[in-house]
Amino acid sequence: MFKSIFGFLLCLCTIMFASLSFAELTPQDLKEIRLIVKEEIDKELTPIKADIVSLKEGFARLDARLTGVEKQIAMVANLVFALIALIVVAVGIPQIIMTWRSRKESASEMQIAALIQEQSKMLSSLTAEVETLREKVYYYFNEPQ
Repeated sequence: MFKSIFGFLLCLCTIMFASLSFAELTPQDLKEIRLIVKEEIDKELTPIKADIVSLKEGFARLDARLTGVEKQIAMVANLVFALIALIVVAVGIPQIIMTWRSRKESASEMQIAALIQEQSKMLSSLTAEVETLREKVYYYFNEPQ
């Protein structure tokens, strides 16, 4: 009995599948299939398009924030450069003034040293001349007459 039921089912399945395989799709069937496929694709694409739009908006906001951060970084960099320049000026100008004064003072000191040396030479020559004059005066007054 099992063989007969199995045989009957086998024949029935063969007839059903054979009849389906020889069927043709009409143009109307193709249009309906296309319409169903298009609707399913549209159902799937609608949330994807919404996600794309929200991502674009998010990227635009992120780009605006990054532009703001970039401007702030540029401002801080310019401020740092200005502070460095201010420090260089604040340290450099007094150093330049001190160097200029020390050179001026050393030049003055050199002139003073030269004048002192010249004065000491003149003083020694005048001292020698005074001594010779003393000796002459001493001999003049101590000479027998």
